[in-house]
Amino acid sequence: MTSEHPQTDATSLVESWRSRAVKAIAVVALLCGVAVYSTSAAWRNPTTSVALPPQGSRTVALFNIWSMLWNSKQILTPQLEWWNAPVFFPEQGSFAWSEPQPITMLLTPLLQNGQGALAYNLLLLFSLVMNGLLTLRLLRFWQICLPARLAAAIAVLLLPMVHEQLDVLQLTALWPFLWLLTAASALNRAAVDATGRLRITLHGAETGLAFVIIAAGSVHHALFVALLMGTTGWILVPWTRLSAWWPGLLASAVVSLSLLLPLLLSMKESLERHKFERSESLVEKLSVDLVDFSIQPKGYWLFQNATPHKTWSPMCPGYVRCGLAGLAAVLLLAKVLTGRPASGPRSRELLFLIAFACASFTFSLGMHLGTESVKVWPVLTSAIPGFGHVRSPFRFGYFFQLSIVLLAAAGLHTILRRPVPDSRFARRLQLTIACGVAAVLAFEILPQPLATIGVPRISEKPDWADVIADRQQHGEGTLLLPYAVTSRAVDFEQTVRWMIQATAADLPLANGYSGFFPKSHFQLQRTLNEPTCTAAAIRLIRNRRIRFVVAVDADSSNWLQTAPPGTFQILQQLDSGITVYQLVPAG
Repeated sequence: MTSEHPQTDATSLVESWRSRAVKAIAVVALLCGVAVYSTSAAWRNPTTSVALPPQGSRTVALFNIWSMLWNSKQILTPQLEWWNAPVFFPEQGSFAWSEPQPITMLLTPLLQNGQGALAYNLLLLFSLVMNGLLTLRLLRFWQICLPARLAAAIAVLLLPMVHEQLDVLQLTALWPFLWLLTAASALNRAAVDATGRLRITLHGAETGLAFVIIAAGSVHHALFVALLMGTTGWILVPWTRLSAWWPGLLASAVVSLSLLLPLLLSMKESLERHKFERSESLVEKLSVDLVDFSIQPKGYWLFQNATPHKTWSPMCPGYVRCGLAGLAAVLLLAKVLTGRPASGPRSRELLFLIAFACASFTFSLGMHLGTESVKVWPVLTSAIPGFGHVRSPFRFGYFFQLSIVLLAAAGLHTILRRPVPDSRFARRLQLTIACGVAAVLAFEILPQPLATIGVPRISEKPDWADVIADRQQHGEGTLLLPYAVTSRAVDFEQTVRWMIQATAADLPLANGYSGFFPKSHFQLQRTLNEPTCTAAAIRLIRNRRIRFVVAVDADSSNWLQTAPPGTFQILQQLDSGITVYQLVPAG
């Protein structure tokens, strides 16, 4: 039977789609506006500088640009060559000593056109906006009402830990994990509803792909997610429908393992070859104290902390957010105890979020978890591959704060949907309170104003590289002086700038910076920071196949001139004050 008014039906359908499109555009515009405002410093000169928080590391921000540049240059090369980044020359596999971030290969067109700063800034903006959009998608799937999920999306976009550590660019992207939660929830519901094996398998494959994207952006996040989902994910499993659910689990495992194993095994081999491990003292320093969860960041405007605490990263996502999350937990407990049917967000998802928040809280304690005689963290590092290379347990706080915001959205949902007396005053009062609470949920903690840092222009080859480029042969390296004196990140800012310039010019560099340092780095550091250029320094330089030495200041030139006569030959003294030397072959 056909409709008697086909034109009216078609018009209604068009109007419906138009209304949805307008709402979607408005939401995206709102999130983009919040993201641009929160990182406004980056958009004053987006092609020449990047933004970082007041306490952020300039070295780390620049290092991320170098990683992006190396990825863009190696997009079509074999994996073995990809790991052999041109730093710490002649060491092999140096790119595996920090986050490889292969997802940044998508920015290759910008980077190959010399737009390193713009690529960084656009990736930051993309990550923040996607954090908000994927929060909206997840909470919509969990049946949270629009005002609550929109407030939560803004809160996730402005998540305190993200904005306090914007310099660690790879950790800003929480959206792949939100995608994973959405796909996993869809998989489990499809199994419960028996929607067909093909659909269940596709949801499983999507879950596996989301985990791959997490690792492609940050192996660090992937390790944490694997542990957290391994301890809490069982709550989402439809145990009464396992026969329908397992094809999705199998598809997820096949997709994730087939795509990730080559990456993870290569990193594992290189790290183990150098016997890299984190010291317990360093891990303890970067573990959370319980008091840190009560400390608000400086952008908190509702209350002031009564007692300042020397914390490096306040862990509290906001008192109101925690209160709303607690409300959701209490109502869920009451619902379970009274046996009332679920309405709105399903009980299984809320129970998972509560467990996930508790697990994130617990693991963030790191070396502080356990007793003096029995520590839990060393057990994790020995039992779980890769955890021996983790140095910052406090970064479980990303997932703690995220789960609190998601729970807070459920708490706000209950306020908005709570029955009220059938009167205009009661409804207006409920709406007013809900709007106020939603605004606080969204903007309870505002990001601090950002600083900026200039970025070397990738398209402009430095003058010292021009001198070397036509003379350097395969298997020869370049050393720039002065060499970093300590192991503090702040002392490597100039080193990372040289890494960007040398990699853009295709010059292997003996200098380097990464998450781990090889023993050869410390040998060079000790020797090159002696008062004079000794025979041991010359021998070490020759053994490392370094042919060119670039002195960027007068002190470095004076140091080289203390070497035995005839050791170094001056190739060129540049107007910039830099002197390029060549090591004379041994007689």
